[in-house]
Amino acid sequence: MLEKLEKIAAKGERLSITLTCRKELIPFYEKNGYQNQGIADSHHAGVQWFNMIKQLKK
Repeated sequence: MLEKLEKIAAKGERLSITLTCRKELIPFYEKNGYQNQGIADSHHAGVQWFNMIKQLKK
């Protein structure tokens, strides 16, 4: 699913993909090329969220 998202984003000439995730998912996204940008401003569901970003190839 992540690969499909990357292809769609690249077709749309996006330079990066950003998302928020819970702390326990950070290693999964890092294995898939995302970088942790720290704690997000979101307080959804009373959970701490983290911003993740993946730079796409031009």
